[in-house]
Amino acid sequence: MGTGHFITLSEEECLELLSTRSAGRLAWTLDDDIELMPVTHQVVGHSLVMRIAPNAPHGPHRGGAADRLRGG
Repeated sequence: MGTGHFITLSEEECLELLSTRSAGRLAWTLDDDIELMPVTHQVVGHSLVMRIAPNAPHGPHRGGAADRLRGG
């Protein structure tokens, strides 16, 4: 196995790659834990729009991490 590496993408490159798929995962760290949430998404202009089920474990109606990401 290779060691892997990261490269920096421009906004256009990132949106172009994201527009080739409609499902993915949103990941972030919160309180020293890694949070991971499956999402469906669509590129609209220069924005990434994600759909998260209201009853998802971290969804907005649960007071979870997704709500805190929005500042709720």
